[in-house]
Amino acid sequence: MSEKIKAKIFLSYAHDDKLYFQVFSKELRKSLNTSTKFDFTIWEDKKNILVGLEWNKTIKQALKEADIGILLVSNSFFNSEYIKEKEFKKLFKKTQENKCLLFPVYFGACNINAWEKLAKRQFYKPDGENYGEGANNDFSFFDLVDFFKHNGLLMPNSNIYKYLNDLTKSLEASYEYLIENKDTKSEENNDNKKKKKKAETSKINTINYSGDNGIIIQDSSIDNLNIKK
Repeated sequence: MSEKIKAKIFLSYAHDDKLYFQVFSKELRKSLNTSTKFDFTIWEDKKNILVGLEWNKTIKQALKEADIGILLVSNSFFNSEYIKEKEFKKLFKKTQENKCLLFPVYFGACNINAWEKLAKRQFYKPDGENYGEGANNDFSFFDLVDFFKHNGLLMPNSNIYKYLNDLTKSLEASYEYLIENKDTKSEENNDNKKKKKKAETSKINTINYSGDNGIIIQDSSIDNLNIKK
């Protein structure tokens, strides 16, 4: 059996959505552990920032190390200046460099066009009919989560687990594509570097040195010049 590929996940979410996030995070971990291809580890602020550490510095380091950024998009997410300027900005830059997968989830009902750069990305936004929400044309993860009023406990809903299992499969497919594309792009970059180096070497070879008396430049585009010191 081949060794699983390690992948670090950064969970980006708004603290105003924490009740829904706690359900999502707990069940996502269970689902990711069933992966036969990848060894996923999840980073989230409430679990990974230890007492006494600089939280901003710790988040920056986690963003730097992330292979995947899961964005739990909602109105509260869009209203967070910290998420936009610190988390999304860094993750987006890494995706431009082909170093990270950006995986936006339609977490709560919102206007997905709020941020232009994010609006161009495909969201994880499955049809509600797959999870007992057939009449809901704007289905989000929030719709699967409800709590008992008398004790605040989560109401059982098997569709939560189905949703996260489907999300895991989608995440695996997207990350696998990124890895394959990253290897191809790396080869292209190496080829481009070799071509550039060859061109620079060829250019240098047009210059002949004539000892201490001067430099004779030979180039087909200009007349030979004898430059004296």
